[in-house]
Amino acid sequence: MKEYLFICQHNFTRSKFGAEFLRGYLRGRKIDAKVRSAGMGFLSYFLGKKINKRILNRADKIFVMEKYMEKFLKENFSVEKTKIINLNIKDEYGFLRRKSVDQLDRILQKINWRRIL
Repeated sequence: MKEYLFICQHNFTRSKFGAEFLRGYLRGRKIDAKVRSAGMGFLSYFLGKKINKRILNRADKIFVMEKYMEKFLKENFSVEKTKIINLNIKDEYGFLRRKSVDQLDRILQKINWRRIL
């Protein structure tokens, strides 16, 4: 079974929403896969899961939100470039505010998921 991981700074909005979006996408196509989310920052300990080598190694694809996250994973965890997909979603979203969720939803719908997965 394939595993996908979404990472943002604190696992607060972007990564959680991205993971839920992909779960729904896969469920609608009857594709069995694990989808997780995690954060890079200190608050990730309290708001969800913080990244670690084990969850990074299990993932077939890792979706990051910004370029610096991609660089961090390569330099600190030796994650292969081919596993990382940068979605380029800046941290401009408040926690589950309707406007934020709508903006994230529009961005995620524009992605060619068939090509990526």
